[in-house]
Amino acid sequence: DGKPSSLGFRSPMFAYLLYICWFFLFNSVSLAPSLFGQRHLKSEHGTFLYGNDSNEATMDKLDLPCATWNIKRHKEKIALELYCAPWGRYLFANTKGTVYLSGPRGANVFVWTPMNNDETWSFRSEF
Repeated sequence: DGKPSSLGFRSPMFAYLLYICWFFLFNSVSLAPSLFGQRHLKSEHGTFLYGNDSNEATMDKLDLPCATWNIKRHKEKIALELYCAPWGRYLFANTKGTVYLSGPRGANVFVWTPMNNDETWSFRSEF
């Protein structure tokens, strides 16, 4: 029907997909400078992660306007900030396995551990 499919931030499957599927192509196992900056997060299924005004994340095959994420370094971990949100909204996971967007709280709340999978990267939540 042309509408994007929504997995919502409260979906444990979404957290699982984020852990397993999100990737980038890089030449190095270490956290190279090329990992950081503005990026699109694309799953192995060809869908893009994007945020909306309802603090939800959805996936769509189209490269939508809010599908750009600013990847920021926090020591050997990263934070995923939604680029189109000028007030700073970050991808957040909690101990229940839910994932959503939230405003800035503390630097450690939003960190993800990058995991190299041959030529791709996955991001694992601290929870």
